[in-house]
Amino acid sequence: MKSRLLVLAWMFVLSVAGLARADERVEVFLQTGHVGSVSAVAVSPDGRLALSGGDDHTLKLWEIATGREVRTFKGHTKGVCAVAFSPDGQWVLSGGQLYDDNLKLWELATGREVRTFSGHTNAVCTVAFSPDGRWVLSGGHGTDPTLRMWDVTTGQEIRRFSEHKESVTSAVISTDGKWVLSGSYDQTLKLWEVATGREVRTFRGHEGGVSSVALSPDGRWALSGSHDRSMKLWEVGTGREMRTFNGRAGGSITAVAFSPDGRRAISGGYLNQPIKLWDVATGKIVRTFQSNGQTVNSVAFVPNDHWILAGYEDESGGVALKLFDTRDGKKVRDFHGIQTAVTSVAFSPDARWLVSGSEDRMLKLWELPTGRMVRSLDEHKKGVTSVAFSPDARWIASSSHDVTVKLWDVSTGRVSHTFPGATWGESPVAFSPNSKFLIAGNSDPEGKVQRLKLWDLATRREVHSFEPPLSSIAFSPDGQFLLGGGFFHKWLHLWEVGTGREVRRFIEKGRNYDLDVVSPVAYSPNGQLVLGTRLGDLKLFDTNTGNLVRTLETGTREWVKSVAFSPDGRWLLAGGDDHVLRLWEVATGREVLTLLGHFAGVTSVAFSQNGNLAVSGGRDGMMKLWRVADGIELVTMMGFGDGEWIALTPDGYYAASPKGDTHLNVRLGNQVYGIDQFRSTFYRPEIVEATLRLGSREEAIAKFFGERDGRASNRVGHFIAPPSVEISSPEDRSVLATPRLDLAVTITDKSYPIQSVRVSRNGAQVWPLQTRDLVVTAKSGVEKAPVVPVTVPAGVREWTTTIPLDLEEGENVIEVKAFNGHSETVKAITVSLPPSLVPHDDVIKPNLWILSIGINAYQDPQIRALSYAEADAQAIVQAFTQQRGKLFRDVRSLIISDSSTMKPTYDTILDNLGYLRQAGQNDVVLLFLAGHGINDDRGEFYFLPSDAAIQSDGSIKRSRAIANDEIKKVLDLPAKKIVFLDACHSEGVSKKKTRGVDNNRFIKELQAMDAVILTSSAGNELSQEGDDWKHGAFTYALLEGLSGKADLITKDGIVSMKELDGYVSERVPHLTNGAQHPVTDTPGGYRNFPVALLR
Repeated sequence: MKSRLLVLAWMFVLSVAGLARADERVEVFLQTGHVGSVSAVAVSPDGRLALSGGDDHTLKLWEIATGREVRTFKGHTKGVCAVAFSPDGQWVLSGGQLYDDNLKLWELATGREVRTFSGHTNAVCTVAFSPDGRWVLSGGHGTDPTLRMWDVTTGQEIRRFSEHKESVTSAVISTDGKWVLSGSYDQTLKLWEVATGREVRTFRGHEGGVSSVALSPDGRWALSGSHDRSMKLWEVGTGREMRTFNGRAGGSITAVAFSPDGRRAISGGYLNQPIKLWDVATGKIVRTFQSNGQTVNSVAFVPNDHWILAGYEDESGGVALKLFDTRDGKKVRDFHGIQTAVTSVAFSPDARWLVSGSEDRMLKLWELPTGRMVRSLDEHKKGVTSVAFSPDARWIASSSHDVTVKLWDVSTGRVSHTFPGATWGESPVAFSPNSKFLIAGNSDPEGKVQRLKLWDLATRREVHSFEPPLSSIAFSPDGQFLLGGGFFHKWLHLWEVGTGREVRRFIEKGRNYDLDVVSPVAYSPNGQLVLGTRLGDLKLFDTNTGNLVRTLETGTREWVKSVAFSPDGRWLLAGGDDHVLRLWEVATGREVLTLLGHFAGVTSVAFSQNGNLAVSGGRDGMMKLWRVADGIELVTMMGFGDGEWIALTPDGYYAASPKGDTHLNVRLGNQVYGIDQFRSTFYRPEIVEATLRLGSREEAIAKFFGERDGRASNRVGHFIAPPSVEISSPEDRSVLATPRLDLAVTITDKSYPIQSVRVSRNGAQVWPLQTRDLVVTAKSGVEKAPVVPVTVPAGVREWTTTIPLDLEEGENVIEVKAFNGHSETVKAITVSLPPSLVPHDDVIKPNLWILSIGINAYQDPQIRALSYAEADAQAIVQAFTQQRGKLFRDVRSLIISDSSTMKPTYDTILDNLGYLRQAGQNDVVLLFLAGHGINDDRGEFYFLPSDAAIQSDGSIKRSRAIANDEIKKVLDLPAKKIVFLDACHSEGVSKKKTRGVDNNRFIKELQAMDAVILTSSAGNELSQEGDDWKHGAFTYALLEGLSGKADLITKDGIVSMKELDGYVSERVPHLTNGAQHPVTDTPGGYRNFPVALLR
């Protein structure tokens, strides 16, 4: 066997020097997008940015060209239903839903809340800036059907318009600032004179409430959309209805807008009323856009472009903000994050693990000491509702909307037993304190009988059932009693576990609650108090008397969703739909800390066994770890449905799976970038691990970077913004008609000269060309027209050029990398070339260069011998040699193994890593490593040669081990590159100063090499060998896949890299009964790259 009131933003801030101005900061943050519906959208005057307001209480700023989230504005206590940009684009305005009832002014560049305009007594769902930006307009809903003008500088109300009889749903200001047009649920539009507040005109004609209005740019025409399912055009000067647009089929019209030139109009509607583009002059539909049945809440045109932005109602977890092209009706992009609600979280009693359950059907198991997600448990068919660890740390229980309760073995990650579950929404699970019993919700097959059932874990038989069915349960500390509370229940129930008899009901005397909510619940560690919740209040009862001891008030009208007592009983933690966690002192009822950080409702909270840490899970998909002593946020963890994950500190340092950090953005000033060019600065798994171990971010950073005068040294140094890269031709996702394209590129850097530009196609560098490749000779012997060399002029900060490139058959991922001597930008497009256009007679096959190393025997007796690493190395060479003359012109290999001429010593391996440097620009290289690998105490990876040595203190002798940096050097080639690593730690090697191989880190540190990387196992898993296979499981699966078993997608007789990756990732867990899970990374340019031709 290879064997913190604390306001904590979730954005992660570092003050830096360098190119950035003194007031600029570098911020690293997760792109989560909105959680739920988008109610309002707006586009900046320059057309570069989009603003959205959502039900999740936030505004979000987006970069339209890339879809990247730029900034989140947080301060509303309810959903945001109106947004607007100031005319100069420097400020944004927002309106809040019912019980928020405010307007807020924000500074765009910083996200800072500048002012709150208070006065409305109901929701504010329409807002607008005056053309000069000196005043703003708002409209009220429900009991406050008024329009109000406000002075931007003072925040004072200037004027009020009060003639509407029902909610003001929409209002716009004329471009000269003299007039206001409003629409209302009273079925009218009204025109107002700004200077006097006089109602000038009422537009009548709709038979239902008016939901949206717009003015044409010249102010002559007005548009209105209505719940009578019509859109109307009005002459503003007369109030005359000019046209009803013929499109009443479907639901209400909820959003309308004029195009910037006033010639077109857009409408969106309810459910089956899709977005439509209209010709204003003729009233005809120009184009219909697919809405997939989603209600359109808001629409806007993008100035100076052919795009429209739409915000949608989201009732099923879909994308709620989309961009469309008016020319062809196709969707350009979605604006979203990759998140799925975390529904439940739990610590293991030994503080080794964290488990989370999510709406994506999965449980995710996290290794607490490192912050790594080590396993994704995917057996439920629907979303997970509750998770729990058994007190003996052997089991995890989970309930799900699939009406099952599953019992998982922590050591293997496999389901040990499945119990029948419950049909109601939030079915709970809990273990008894002695780990002998499990209680969970249960329903009969028809879903008519609802109850709680107690199961004996030894026999898996039912012991008792308890009625009524409840959504929250807790055992007393001695396990003798069971506490329950639920939705639409007037009291807390207390049962005797041994008999199933109900012994007490807890209810606040003198209060009459009808169909109330007393969930969630908790038992204090000393057994003297029980807790139930009622809307925003927490109720503490004495278990002996049943009397109410104390009420803890949150001051909100939001539901509390989860509560937990600290292990010593001193503290009480609660989280709920207001996105906030609150910590109370139980003895006094004093609120001690307010923890802010989640961007959606908090669904679950828990304390660690020693009470030093607390964890929270939220509908924003985040799981956050907090230091209880002062409420400091330590780490945010996020797992994704595709198995990727990230653990991120508030300082921006992170650990991640190979593709987990693709969900990160980096903001410098008001410019946002992807993480690629910043990875080397912020990818620091050691800091994440030290933060969790020490319970202090400051100490972790100081430990990693060293200390000066008692302070951590400058962590980022002089941070330089990367160049910008624009590809003007060809368009992304285009299908080309010729095998050669002219790549039109513009590269700009505001502060530094452009140092270098590189272009790759499907993972291989194709520009600049190597000298020996400047003239390419076809197979026919006829020279192709030479490519004229293009060079970057010295000292330029802006460079526009056209680079000729030859394409490959099928998909071509083209990447342009620009470097200014300090940081790099990567811009990628994908184009396709039909196979019929490829001149096959002129195609020159690449050579394949293989360096294959396999080590069974080690000189140091502390390093356990292996059985099949050498056989693995030889078999890989044999498998690929069969592709000589098929996929590859020639296959050239060098094997370094126990029985080969070259023995796998440190010197031999190091001296021969350069073998792969013989590969040309059009060639492919393969590095195969089979043997033992370790990470040292600093987390650095080393591959162990046969003469590796373990020192007396348990550390690896670094001078006798192949460092990851050496592997990185050999992969610094323009050719296509593949790395197979069948190595993990040996149980005999892993000591205090060493640890198991972190293949996630191995991959992350090689990603800049643009290589395919497949590794054998995850986390501390042992990579399996087997006598039945005569190979390691990973290599065995590789060989199977290359022989043809991986040809599963297209079944075309060709095994692609994507197919091989997928096959190995599924086959290895099957071979090892779930004990081993490969960690892989196949860059986009390699997806269709063939690795085996079967015929």
